[in-house]
Amino acid sequence: MKKLLLICVFVLVLMSFASASVISISEVDSTTIIEPGEIGEYNLRITNVQNQELQVQIKGDPYVGLPSSDFEYIMVDPDIVTVKGYGSTDVNIKIKLKEDVITQTRYKTYVTATVLNVEGEEEEYNLQVFAKEPEKKLSMYVKEYAESISPGNDYMVVLALENNVPETLSNVNVYVSSELFEEHETIQLFDDQERDVEYSFPIDSTTEPGNYELSVRVFYDDELQGSEEIDFIVELNTDISETVEDIDKFLYRDVTVTKINNGNYVIGENYDFELGGVERWFARYSLRPTYTDDFGSHWSFNLEPGESYSVNIKVDYRPLVVAIIVILVFGLLMWYWMSKGVIIKKEVFKLKQTSEGISDFKILLHIKNNTNKPVKNLMLIEMLPRVINPLPRFGTLKPNNVQRGDKGVRMIWRIQELSRGEERIISYDVEAKMKIIGQFMLPQAIVKYRTHRGKVVTSKSNRLSVVSGFLSESKKKKR
Repeated sequence: MKKLLLICVFVLVLMSFASASVISISEVDSTTIIEPGEIGEYNLRITNVQNQELQVQIKGDPYVGLPSSDFEYIMVDPDIVTVKGYGSTDVNIKIKLKEDVITQTRYKTYVTATVLNVEGEEEEYNLQVFAKEPEKKLSMYVKEYAESISPGNDYMVVLALENNVPETLSNVNVYVSSELFEEHETIQLFDDQERDVEYSFPIDSTTEPGNYELSVRVFYDDELQGSEEIDFIVELNTDISETVEDIDKFLYRDVTVTKINNGNYVIGENYDFELGGVERWFARYSLRPTYTDDFGSHWSFNLEPGESYSVNIKVDYRPLVVAIIVILVFGLLMWYWMSKGVIIKKEVFKLKQTSEGISDFKILLHIKNNTNKPVKNLMLIEMLPRVINPLPRFGTLKPNNVQRGDKGVRMIWRIQELSRGEERIISYDVEAKMKIIGQFMLPQAIVKYRTHRGKVVTSKSNRLSVVSGFLSESKKKKR
């Protein structure tokens, strides 16, 4: 009986040894309380409980990732390990929950460790995670933005928002700002909604180049849900536009040059206007040139962002031409006036001259009718100063009246008629009361007549001077 009992105990011991696994699995540490869409993590230790070296393969639940599963994936690293006799090796397990799982719920799965070099040896290890309520009800990030922008263009920003809870969020405040712009918007996010919000900000063409910071903040019920700061660059723009308006006409040219700084930086500019030698005399400028040379006029200036500089140049020959025309017309009118009507001309001839000066000389008066009609009842008046007296020697026509006064002698001739184109010469001799030395002026002779329309016309002769020949010769000797 005792022998039979010993045999049964021995058989039971052998059976227990035969059913025991050659490996054991234990948890080193884990992260199992996560939000939907997050990753849980296990660090497991595989232990070889006997002296034979083992090859162990670890696989996740094959149903993970299917639509019916609550997990997106299980990732094992490494998935095949070598465990020495009585040794151990650690493996890392990552488990990702689906984003649409119900919170405040525990979810389970497992991994299987299979010994590859010992037939029939396999061990399962259960895994579980707890889906907690999200700490933030929505998440955000800047999806698209430009690292640099050229002034004068629009800066584009795309913000990605996601509702993390199964309820509608109707009071989401988005703030997008920088030193150059600022935007605030209140939006609504439906249950588990993902939404892209696009913003466009015009960057002025005169914006100073440099680095700027973009700040994005999202609040729900006055609690900050997320924020992000991004640096961007406003590029240097040196765009200068130039317009030239050139009006070129006969004897006149009008040029207006305008330069505008469309950029965002102070730029030094210049403008050169070519001018010939004669043109420079007639050029006028709205702004004084910086300098001029043989090639023309030159301007140098600085343009602030958005500033314009305009120069007007006029080259005008018209005043000169008008002046020439006026002179010519005046000359022609004078010639016409002098040659039209009755004209009178005075000449003098020296008769007697000694070393003491001039004593006697002859005066000739030329009267001519330049009108196209006869002129009647002309009156010729000649004045002589007190220093000279008329002699009773007259040419073809004697004066009708001779009047003496304090200022001298006045002689009057009355001519009945002067035919068209007719010319008469009246001459008379005079004597000086004293010897004339140097220059002596004779008064103008005057002729008066009435036109056929009854208008009284007065014509005067040229002014005449008498110079002593002796004095002139003495001056030449002194010189």
